[in-house]
Amino acid sequence: MDSLTQIMLSAPCGEAVLGKKIDNKALLFGVIGGTIPDLDVLVGNLAHDNEIDAMLFHRGFMYSILFSVVGTFVFGMITYGINSLYMLLTLGNKFYVDAVFSKSLEKNDMKNTRNIKEPAIFNNVLELNK
Repeated sequence: MDSLTQIMLSAPCGEAVLGKKIDNKALLFGVIGGTIPDLDVLVGNLAHDNEIDAMLFHRGFMYSILFSVVGTFVFGMITYGINSLYMLLTLGNKFYVDAVFSKSLEKNDMKNTRNIKEPAIFNNVLELNK
């Protein structure tokens, strides 16, 4: 199946499964979920010289039940690792901001009785780009 047809069929599947729970993101997740298995075509074309071997690679292991189970765990570990790194970045950034804030207050002879910091999503990424 070509990529456009794959996208057109997988978007409604995402909407049917997730429905109104996550609004229009369901369409996006359906497209991503429907397109990911076909991305191995790029690897197959690079790894093999002829199209027959590339197609065997694409329709072989990548479409097996074993790959779906192993791929799920690998993808989960990668996502867990990214989330853990982001959490550590947020924690380190919090301590850095605390130190800068406290130093600035001391420099201006101001008392710090209480300060509350509530990080929002992607604040760390935005701060790193300054």
